[in-house]
Amino acid sequence: MLGCVRAANEVGYEKASLLCLASISAGLANITNAAKSAKGIVAVDGCPMNCALKTLNKAGFEVDKHIILSKDLQIS
Repeated sequence: MLGCVRAANEVGYEKASLLCLASISAGLANITNAAKSAKGIVAVDGCPMNCALKTLNKAGFEVDKHIILSKDLQIS
């Protein structure tokens, strides 16, 4: 999560947003609509089980970029 916040801070919140993954799976309209209007979606998972990616796919979202912190960035 901290990596996502840092990336959004560096890019700027006018270009990037952080959305609650639990809200997506719960079907909360305001978060789901924000994700639907996004220009691109990056799924960030902590491990190779890919829970974030699977949750987004199950909710009907196409993920543009998928990052696994433990694999791609060697963060454990």
